[in-house]
Formats: sequence, C-alpha cells, structure tokens
Amino acid sequence: NISTSWLECIRLVNKVRQFSFSKKLVTVFNVLRSLKISLKLDSLTLTWLRNFLTDRQQFTIANNHSSSLCYVSSGVPQGSVLGPLLFLIYINDLPDNLSSCMRIFADDSIIYRPIRNNSDHLTLQKDLEHIIQWCKTWQMTLKVSKCKLITFSRKRDNFTSQYIIDSSIVERTDHYKCLGINLTSTLSGSTHITSVCANTSRSLGFLCRNLYSAPSDVRNLAYLALIRPQLEFASSMPPYQQYLIDKLKCIQNRASRFIARNHSYPSSVTQIKHSLALEPLKIRRDISLLSLFHKLIHTSMIPSVHLNLAHRTSSRRHNTFSLSRMYGNTNAFNQSAFYELFVCGLICQMILRQNKPHKVL
Repeated sequence: NISTSWLECIRLVNKVRQFSFSKKLVTVFNVLRSLKISLKLDSLTLTWLRNFLTDRQQFTIANNHSSSLCYVSSGVPQGSVLGPLLFLIYINDLPDNLSSCMRIFADDSIIYRPIRNNSDHLTLQKDLEHIIQWCKTWQMTLKVSKCKLITFSRKRDNFTSQYIIDSSIVERTDHYKCLGINLTSTLSGSTHITSVCANTSRSLGFLCRNLYSAPSDVRNLAYLALIRPQLEFASSMPPYQQYLIDKLKCIQNRASRFIARNHSYPSSVTQIKHSLALEPLKIRRDISLLSLFHKLIHTSMIPSVHLNLAHRTSSRRHNTFSLSRMYGNTNAFNQSAFYELFVCGLICQMILRQNKPHKVL
C-alpha cells in the first residue's frame, strides 16, 4: 500500500519524513510505561511486567571474567524478547490525531502525505509538531540528525518548503534507505538493484575465497542461505528494466559456476543451473508475486484499492473473480508489481484451463 500510494502521488509532490528515536534517550520512566501497558492487561500480567522492568541489575561477562553489577534505572533490557514488544506498546498511540499517514517500524518511523498546495505543507508541519509534543509528554526525543526529507515527484517545479523539528531544519535528500530498500525521489528501482548486486557480489566473493576447497553441496547450501535471500529481498517490487533483470541474473550465473566449479567459457550456464536445480530468479519472483496476489484476494489483512472486479465478464471464458486491468500514466506504475500480478494471473488461468496445475506450483 505504501508503494502504490507513492506511485499514485508521484505526479504530485509526495513528501516523506523519516525520523528515528534517539536510542540512548529512549529513557522512559517505568511508571509511565506501566500506565500504558495496563490498558488491556490483567493484574497478574501487569505485576509480572512491572517486576521485569523495575529494580533490575546487569553485568557483562568476557573471557570468563564478569563486571560488577550496575543498576538499570531506565529503558528496556537490551537483547530481550519483551524489550521490543514493550517499546511498540509504548509508542502505539503515536499516530493518533495525525492528519498524515504514518508507518512505524521499531524506533524508525515514516510520515507522508501528498502536497498539492501550501495548506498541505502547513498540515504536515502541524503533524510534526504534534509528534514533538507527544515525545515531550512521554519523555522521549527525536534524533534530528537522522531525520530526512525526501520528495517523490517528477515535476520540475516542486514545493521546496522547509520543515522544522525542535528549531532545526530537516535535511533534504533525493535518496534514502528505508528498511533495506533504497528509495529515490523518482521511485526508480535502479539504485536499489545496483545496491543489492553490489552487496551480493561482495558476499559471493567472500564465499569464493573461503569455500574454495569445500564440496559442492556445502557451496550450494551457502548460496541458498547467504546469497539468494539478498537477491530476492523486496521481490514484491521487481525490476522491469531488462538491464536490471540481467544484473540480478548475472549474480546467479556466477554463483552457479562457483557451486559447480565450472568456469569454462564454452560451458552453458543454463545447463549448469539446470543440473543444480536452481530455478531462475524471474520464476521465483513470479511465484512470490502470486503468493502476494493470493493474500490480497483472500485475506483482509492487506487491503488494496486497486483490486476491483471486472464490470463485464463472460461466464464461459472467465470466472466470477476476474479483476479489471489497471492502467497508469507512468512506466513506474504500469510495470509495477500490480501489473506483473495480472500477467502472472492470466498465465495461471491459461495453465489451469489446460488441466496442468502442477506447472503453477
């Protein structure tokens, strides 16, 4: 939904603010935290959590030597399972009373809205002031040095208004890495794919140097565990330019020759991948998109305003769940994951009509 919202607003000026809470200043009093988590918890659970947070001491062990005990007066225990959960509960009401959209992931948050005029700019600034007031109320601070402003638009003349957090102007940038995805002001996937290829190439080089004499099955396991997950990260937003697809394919081809120990130029890399039972990345991305398509259709956890039933369908040629095709004015939207979903869906319908469902799997 975030990607489609930004793709829809790309012709407008869609401004996004990324900010994070200062980790060393995530020092909230245990009493306030207890008041927040007591909303829908029974007394026994609340007492157990309060004991978990209060009167804590910690120490460090290194080389069989332990440090002296240190009293922990604030924050949540680092490395614990309950720590992130309690922090999420603590900031759960942060988006309340905001006019703009907000996405929260741990201590990183994004606030965004389409900017059509100066009134939208003032509304977004007012939401930022509301967030600042919330932080002061619950004794937290924003790390202004990590707060960034990015504008998604293809217009030449954009609103260049400044936004202020605690008397500091938010730094403007044309690209930002959010949860491992490299976002640019034009929502181009080239920066993200280039970064993914660079990281996986370094990882593959590390494996080539350290697993030079390892057997083939160990190399294959290392590729499946360390290399392919990086290539398939954020596969629900696949590249549509052929040169970007070839970049990802090149990494898999190198890995295939590394696994098979076959670097001979005349050898067919396609045959090598077939002998190793390595599916092409394009097919795996299509399967991932079909899985996403199934979740969009059959679950209400991921609502989408772009999936609508077709107005006119033939009962003899189509089923009752046929969806209307979507069209946009930019390649970024027309070649996005939604377009690929429809193409994959049409192919699967053709295969199912031929009574060959195993090809879908």
